[in-house]
Amino acid sequence: MSVKSRVPGKPNQIRQAGMIPVVLYGIGKDNLHLSVSASDFMKVFRQAGYNTIIELDIDGKNKENILVYEVTQDPITDDFQHIDVMRVDMSKEVTASVPLVFVGESKAVKDLGGILVENMDELQITCLPAELPKEYNVDVSSLQTFDDAIYVRDLTIGEGMKIEDDETRVVVTVIPPRSDEELAQLDEDVVEDVEGVETDEKGEGEEGEEGEGDAKAEGGEKSEEKKEEKTE
Repeated sequence: MSVKSRVPGKPNQIRQAGMIPVVLYGIGKDNLHLSVSASDFMKVFRQAGYNTIIELDIDGKNKENILVYEVTQDPITDDFQHIDVMRVDMSKEVTASVPLVFVGESKAVKDLGGILVENMDELQITCLPAELPKEYNVDVSSLQTFDDAIYVRDLTIGEGMKIEDDETRVVVTVIPPRSDEELAQLDEDVVEDVEGVETDEKGEGEEGEEGEGDAKAEGGEKSEEKKEEKTE
């Protein structure tokens, strides 16, 4: 993935140009401030995620093996705002989050109508960078009754790899379907909640008309405060 060196600061100008600010750090070297094309990063990140080694080409001169450490996105638009990437020494072990993918068919779900409950969605795995798996498949076909569960200790992994999660954690299990009585009770609870909300809204509406002038006055004071803050 090609990146360019940049001077620290002015991140908004970088984003307006279709680029994303990047900081590269790690293994005892100086931090580097970089920028990457938003479209290029999106394509690479979709494939690599957080647990696949990416080779950075810096200004067409230097290359670094990295892992994406943190990505900041706009809460409204989901646009990428900032990226932290970490240098990787290919000769030393790293610990990374590896996504879990649930495969196979559970008899407790298919024949007994149970509900598959995924208690974990990733594993913390330590190994050499080149051996990091992109994902880990969990076969749920062993879940034949509601008493069955798959624990971390049940998962097998390649030689030279280590799972860092507590071996007693439940990865996935199946729970019985809700009874008709339980479903009926849930419907009653929902109706009661809705009625309570409607009652509260009516009460707030009556009070709102009376206090509207005060609310506007308070809002005006806050606006003035904001203007003063901006002027400073």
